[in-house]
Amino acid sequence: VVMEAETGRVVAKFVVRRRFGLTMWRIVVPSCILVMVSWSGFFIKPAALMPRFASSFISFLSLQTFKNVALKLMPNDGSIASMSWIDVYFSATSFLVGLAVFENVVAQYTAEHYSLRFSMNVDTICQIV
Repeated sequence: VVMEAETGRVVAKFVVRRRFGLTMWRIVVPSCILVMVSWSGFFIKPAALMPRFASSFISFLSLQTFKNVALKLMPNDGSIASMSWIDVYFSATSFLVGLAVFENVVAQYTAEHYSLRFSMNVDTICQIV
């Protein structure tokens, strides 16, 4: 706090620092783990429907709940006029987990109606990509 003699004003300077490490451990790391869990269904045989679908769909629901909790931790409950980095990040992770759910549905459908070999090829492509 500094008092200016000429104008009689009091000037206060604040130094604000962001603790990004805390954000990494509370938001980024757990959401990345959820994305990886949703991708674990690619390594389960298409014949095992419930473990495949559960790993991806439960991850999707958990990520949506996690996103809502993380946004509640932001100022004004995360309601700001424009997109923030956390909105972009959660949109990207939701898209990736949504693709895992979609792939599991496609693999299961093709295994039941067309060919188990084609379904395994779809899984192999998703494991690589």
